[in-house]
Amino acid sequence: MEPGAAVTLLPYLDGERTPNLPNASGLLHGLRHDTTGGQLLQAAYDGAVHALLGALDLVLDEDADRTAPLLLIGGGARGTAWQDTVRRLSGRRCRCPRRRNWSRSAPPRRPPGS
Repeated sequence: MEPGAAVTLLPYLDGERTPNLPNASGLLHGLRHDTTGGQLLQAAYDGAVHALLGALDLVLDEDADRTAPLLLIGGGARGTAWQDTVRRLSGRRCRCPRRRNWSRSAPPRRPPGS
């Protein structure tokens, strides 16, 4: 990862659901002959985090504590590059619990009427 490049990636490759932008398209801007793979990867991380933070702003109610740490889950969330990008763009601390399999964290539920 190489932060600080002038490469921008907007990840709306098939539109976007939150916010509702079904006709949005992706954009890769700022490529030069000396752009590195690390700079492209950082631009992809920045674009993805920016999209997620924008969606989070839309779903939080006005009383939400926007200074509380963000809870990051999933395999990719354990990566320091992802955590650093979320921290840098959100201005918030991040928590990444050590639980390995979130799908097993809750007891199974039976469908209603079964």
